[in-house]
Amino acid sequence: MTAMNARIHAKSAALTFFDELFDAARALVSRFPLTTEPPTMDYISGVLEPAVEEARASSPFGNPGRALARERQQAGVLAAGGGRAVGLNTIGMLLDRLSILAIKTWNLEARAKAPEKARELRITQIAELVEALAGSSPGHSSINNKLTSHRTDVAAADFAETCYNLVTTNLLLWEAQEILYNHDMSALPDDELRKYIQFFSRHNLKRNVSIEASDRLYWTCVRASLG
Repeated sequence: MTAMNARIHAKSAALTFFDELFDAARALVSRFPLTTEPPTMDYISGVLEPAVEEARASSPFGNPGRALARERQQAGVLAAGGGRAVGLNTIGMLLDRLSILAIKTWNLEARAKAPEKARELRITQIAELVEALAGSSPGHSSINNKLTSHRTDVAAADFAETCYNLVTTNLLLWEAQEILYNHDMSALPDDELRKYIQFFSRHNLKRNVSIEASDRLYWTCVRASLG
């Protein structure tokens, strides 16, 4: 195999990996008991969050393999002084956007009844993100972290686990935000509003931790795949 063919083969492996990751994220979203109407905070906390924990054992995501790792090695991004992510386009930041688009795709199909818009999204924005992820370089996703005295513990042993954390945290945030866009917030009781504020604070911290962890653990898995 020539050097050029090797690069094409490796890049195909990377594109396939992130294409399949998106499909797994989209399939995961559809597994949860999502309502057609904006859910209450009691439903999110009492039904959706336990469902997220229960589905964790299914391990819907995988880790980058050797073919993908060799692509990044051949591209020179793993070497000292190699390429660096441009404009915060790190694995963590890009994966965060991809997971949100997986959730948006489900909403277009299931809630908005607009499958044609979902298909258009798949061949435009999602395809562009998949390509950007496949060609990504190490960066600094931790720049997204908030300056706060609060701490959150989001456990993840590898990229696959932190990917699950990021997708499901964004799903819970999306569902909680539905009330902001589809209901009159002023009509909510004060206690309910406080629940939403506390929820957003807690899960935004989890999201930020997962963005940083997904970037760090992705490159850890890539380097480990090279042996």
